[in-house]
Amino acid sequence: MKLFETTAIGWGGSRRGVQSLFIITVISYVAQIVIDRITAGSYTRLLGLSLHGIVRLHLWQLISYQFVHGGLFHLLVNMFMLAVFGKEIEDVVGTLRFVILYLFCGLVGGIGWLVVSGLNGYSVCVGASGALFGIAGAFAAMFPHREMYILLFFVLPVRMTARMMAIVFGLISLLAAVSDGGNIAHAAHLAGGVAGYIYGMILKKKGLLFVKQQGIFDALRLWMRRNRMPPYESDVNRVLEKISQTGMDSLTKKEMSILERSKRYGIIRGK
Repeated sequence: MKLFETTAIGWGGSRRGVQSLFIITVISYVAQIVIDRITAGSYTRLLGLSLHGIVRLHLWQLISYQFVHGGLFHLLVNMFMLAVFGKEIEDVVGTLRFVILYLFCGLVGGIGWLVVSGLNGYSVCVGASGALFGIAGAFAAMFPHREMYILLFFVLPVRMTARMMAIVFGLISLLAAVSDGGNIAHAAHLAGGVAGYIYGMILKKKGLLFVKQQGIFDALRLWMRRNRMPPYESDVNRVLEKISQTGMDSLTKKEMSILERSKRYGIIRGK
């Protein structure tokens, strides 16, 4: 399968996180080719993720395996995904949180692989797919209705929303992980994707999207400032209509907040 977005792909703007991850990954791949050829694979063994390494407390492998790849095609597909999904996610959450999200989803993906597949002897997991499935999952959570194209078997174009894409890829990864997925780390894909999707949903639910380069304390201050502002008339009318139909007890916390603020600013009168 291959995917591409309906919008143009490019670096553009100030996307230092995407660019830095791209450069570091490519440099690591070149070093991997050279060092592995000279030392009979020591680079991959040292930086790739394995149960053998974790038992020996090589905990850096949970991060470093994301910058080691199984071949040029593996690298190209992952860097393509980074360009497609990464640029918009970095625009939304800012460079620091984007890089943290990327590495965290890769770490969760690595743990998922260890639990499901890593107990199989001296197998080694490499690649940024867990991290990138996490970025794709966050994209699906933040832009669920964005239309994407999927090239099934690199031939058949199928159009679907980002949310549907996440469901399809998630099911494929789940089925492949519980059956024998071969040399592909489907468990890492699934675990990383779920972590990214949850992160995106949390940001969306808390209204912290499009806070870009601000820190978490700035985001919280913005949220508090919004909650001190008078509510929109349409929101007040919706809450009042709900009260008339189902009573005060049916209001959610958010609706109660709207009601309290409308009283505070004199939009409605009441105790």
